[in-house]
Amino acid sequence: VCRSAVEGAIYEAEIRDAEFEGRICRVPYDRAAPVHTAWDLGFQDTVAIWMFQKVGFEYRIIDYLENNQKALNWYLKELQAKKYLWGTDYLPWDGGSKQLGTGMSIQDLMREAGRTVRVTKQLRVADGINAVRTIFPQIYIDAERCADGLQGLRYYRWAAVSSTGSERREPLHDAASHPADAFA
Repeated sequence: VCRSAVEGAIYEAEIRDAEFEGRICRVPYDRAAPVHTAWDLGFQDTVAIWMFQKVGFEYRIIDYLENNQKALNWYLKELQAKKYLWGTDYLPWDGGSKQLGTGMSIQDLMREAGRTVRVTKQLRVADGINAVRTIFPQIYIDAERCADGLQGLRYYRWAAVSSTGSERREPLHDAASHPADAFA
């Protein structure tokens, strides 16, 4: 039996529905629409980048890139090599934080490289998850080019409830959390 996601995964129902409805499939690049990116930043941790197009009421996730221990220029070169018509790069809230060594933020460095960048507001994790769940019925994901990111969504799950019995649930911070954080 092939499972669409691990049992108890945060997006288990959404992925199952997307597969049933044929929305995890081949999603071609539409040359008439800009490609936007959504990032999760890291260095020791994985940098995850989803590439998507907004066409009508659909979100078409056409590509995915991840790596770790690479400088920002490496990611920018990889993106430029794709030859897409680029739109906006959406960075998480910490992408606007100035770095001690340079006095510049990731946002500043990307703008210097000619990218259009927007830093998103910091959301509670639950709010980001709920936002993704709200738009998931409008999402189409390229099964091949986004396979690694999709694997992360399939395995993104809640951490065990603490031994203190705390009611606050947080997602498990592991390899699956980086593509999921970029997705939200």
